[in-house]
Amino acid sequence: MLVRWLYSRLEPFRSNSHHLALRIGSLFRNCVSVFRLSDCIRKLSNVILRLSKDDRPANIAYPSSKPDLPGSNFTRHFTATGFVVHGDSTLLHWHKKVQEWLPPGGHIDDNEDPVQTTLREIKEETGFDAEIVPTQSQVIIGNLEQVTAPHSIMIENVFDKKHGEHQHIDHIYFTRLLTEPTTSTSDLVAHNEHPDTNAGWLWASLSDLENEESFLTPNGDLRTPPEDVIKLGSAAIRHVSSIQ
Repeated sequence: MLVRWLYSRLEPFRSNSHHLALRIGSLFRNCVSVFRLSDCIRKLSNVILRLSKDDRPANIAYPSSKPDLPGSNFTRHFTATGFVVHGDSTLLHWHKKVQEWLPPGGHIDDNEDPVQTTLREIKEETGFDAEIVPTQSQVIIGNLEQVTAPHSIMIENVFDKKHGEHQHIDHIYFTRLLTEPTTSTSDLVAHNEHPDTNAGWLWASLSDLENEESFLTPNGDLRTPPEDVIKLGSAAIRHVSSIQ
């Protein structure tokens, strides 16, 4: 029984000798805390020998030893996105290239951190000044500066003529406008610096998102925002509203 348990813990690391060695050391320490030292040495030796011969016990489910990652030539870009909240609404625009309703965001430039990118993109794309609303507590560290952690990090599959198929590693932040809370969203009109890419800014309310409402695109079509925008936008409105 001990052999089967040890085998099931070590087999997924078979292809990586470094991780396998670390795993053996960890399991050996756990083993000797419960069983006799001689038993652990003997049983663990049997398991290592079995792994080298690929003699797998039956009726054990083995996870993949390698994660499902893109190939070494696959391009991945770091990006940042900010859900801009005011009152019970968040700001969305019609992205002409992606053909979806999206919040402001873009690629992280050289020497930028994701917070700087988020606030810069919001300013460039909407004309509004905003601030990050933290979604996680920070450990107090006095000797180093910290960058506010994003609410989440999304992996987005993208295709364009310049880069072909690639991915965006997108840092998602919740933000609020630096304006009077009582200002109506009808008085807050976004001014876009990139009309060739972004158009049709609107304020989507929490009710709009929860009901998966469709909005009129610049092309005259009715389109519902994608699932991630609906769920993250709703979460942003609730979070920012709860701490105002």
